[in-house]
Amino acid sequence: MVAEFKARKLDYLYWILPALIILISVFGIIYALTAPPVSIPLDNIEARKLIPIVTEKTMQHSRWSIAIGFLWTIISTVLILTFLQYGLAKRLSDFSESKTSNLLLQVTLYSIILSLVIEIITLPLSYLTGFVFDHHFGLSSEPLSQWLLDTLKGFALGSVVEIPLWTLLLFLVRKFPKGWPYIQAATALPIMLFMTFISPILFEPVFNKIQLMEASPLRDDIKKLAAKAGLPNAPVFVSDKSKQTNTINAYVTGIGLSERIVIWDTTLKKMPKEQTLCVVAHELGHYALHHILIGCGIGILFIIWSIPVNLYFTPLFFKYLPEKWKIKKVQDLAAITMFVYVSHCAGFFMEPFGNFYSRSIEKDADMYGLKLHHDPINFARTYAFLSNENLSDPCPPKLLEVWLFSHPPLATRIKYVTEPDAKN
Repeated sequence: MVAEFKARKLDYLYWILPALIILISVFGIIYALTAPPVSIPLDNIEARKLIPIVTEKTMQHSRWSIAIGFLWTIISTVLILTFLQYGLAKRLSDFSESKTSNLLLQVTLYSIILSLVIEIITLPLSYLTGFVFDHHFGLSSEPLSQWLLDTLKGFALGSVVEIPLWTLLLFLVRKFPKGWPYIQAATALPIMLFMTFISPILFEPVFNKIQLMEASPLRDDIKKLAAKAGLPNAPVFVSDKSKQTNTINAYVTGIGLSERIVIWDTTLKKMPKEQTLCVVAHELGHYALHHILIGCGIGILFIIWSIPVNLYFTPLFFKYLPEKWKIKKVQDLAAITMFVYVSHCAGFFMEPFGNFYSRSIEKDADMYGLKLHHDPINFARTYAFLSNENLSDPCPPKLLEVWLFSHPPLATRIKYVTEPDAKN
């Protein structure tokens, strides 16, 4: 009787984190929509002139984008809890196990049905926030048919990746009930590296045509920049993102032989040459400073950290799960939903820390790029151009910056590339 009372009492522990997530998200929505505009005090008159004027359109887009992100967090949290609280996760596992005894097929059924139900429930909101919203602000001219096709591709690709991983995890916890955390960690490392390696080769081309940059005066200048950085063979690719968006961007992806710089074709079409070179110089900074490899190194640390967590805390976590959830142990097929629940909660609260690290490496890439291509004014103009074209608030409220921004605010970047130290 005492043990049963204690177990029921522990039920509330499983609601604390989701409740906090919802409360913080509600506050985030209200704060994003009501916080007054922010300005960065600049002593440098030259830099002050380069800070873009924040239009009403930019402010609306930026703040509503943040609010929509928090709204999606609330909806995801509620959906996960609904599946657990009403025993739907367990019912789905019973259904899948009744159809086949093969673990891979069980996971396939479970994962596809669960993902499909969530996709159907959230499709109207996905349409409003992922299609209508961007079209309303002129950031996309993508046809609805293309958007639906990309949504379908994303669903299919997600299933192709997730199903083998869930199957492997359940196989390990069933085959090695005591030692599975060690084996899981040992397999996670090569999987992480392999996925990082093949992503630009297999995954990204599913959505876009990505090809080597064609010969042009701009490509010649980019090659000179790369050679100056000691990376004469750094491959530069172009992605046809214009079929999906009117915004501009570039990024570094892959590791080893698959590592590359990818520039969106919208960037090449819209951005002046000197500012495009600043963008490439920044990306060469990521490339030369091995930021993706460092990210993989951090991933390895998390994998190592997961060993004691899975050894000592995961069994306790499953032992005292709420009775209504009907999930008894980590070996259950329905444990997939529990892992999603844990990942969702952990990801939300880790986001500020991840973004803090991301902002630091973005600043490092900026400084490297500025050293490589010493043109502070054009760097500042690049950030102003990004703000205007992507409707990004250059001066967001500090609280939103700390929690959500993976890059330093554009006004901050203008400030530090135009400071006297940067010029020297």
